[in-house]
Amino acid sequence: MSLPTSPDQLAQSVLASTTEAIIVIDMDYKIVLLNPAAQNLTGMSTRQAMGQHLEVLFKDQEGLLYLVNTSMQEGRSISDRETIQLSRPSAPDLPVSATVSPLFTDNGQQEGVILSLHDASHVRQLEQDVQRADRLAMLGTLAAGLAHEIKNPLGGIKGAAQLLSMELAKRNDLREYMQVMIKETDRINEIIEELMNLTTPRSQVLSEVNLAKIIREIVLLQQQSEAAAEKTFDLQLDPTIPPITGDQTLLT
Repeated sequence: MSLPTSPDQLAQSVLASTTEAIIVIDMDYKIVLLNPAAQNLTGMSTRQAMGQHLEVLFKDQEGLLYLVNTSMQEGRSISDRETIQLSRPSAPDLPVSATVSPLFTDNGQQEGVILSLHDASHVRQLEQDVQRADRLAMLGTLAAGLAHEIKNPLGGIKGAAQLLSMELAKRNDLREYMQVMIKETDRINEIIEELMNLTTPRSQVLSEVNLAKIIREIVLLQQQSEAAAEKTFDLQLDPTIPPITGDQTLLT
């Protein structure tokens, strides 16, 4: 299949095929051409747009109107690739990059401008992804430093709790508190390890879990908290509930 032989036919074929939204505006600020890509981008059909004044179709679009006015009055090209938000009648606003170039006749007389619009939403998304990655990297650095500061005293707390547990071997009531303290320091340590590797959280560690035991330990700690000073705990556990398969740390 050969290309159209007529220059006018070739130009029409190019305008119809390009993904760039092209809008041609005459010196009276009326739209005289709207290619298919522009119809898709703006949400306006040729019937709606042809012959309409630009300020009617793009009211409150100060950024676009400024570009068109500047190119129309000064006879030069002007672009904005960052700040234009295109309002559309039946779709959400869309970030676009816009370029306006003067349109001249063969004898050099300006007869209007060409407004070219390009969907910039993927660029914005890419920028947001980069910013998010930067924030994660910064957070990872912060987490690593914080983890180092916490792990040292945490090791001391666990060591002291283990020593106390041996000293209180005959005091079952107090020894239970020590065992819970040791287990909780281990759990905090696991949380810190996860913070140090934010992008790849640890996989679940499944085992048989005694829910009643977990709940008793949680209540034991909560009873000693300042917030529970004026509260009474009534713990009633069904001893017939069998162990379940789960991740004990995550469940706690």
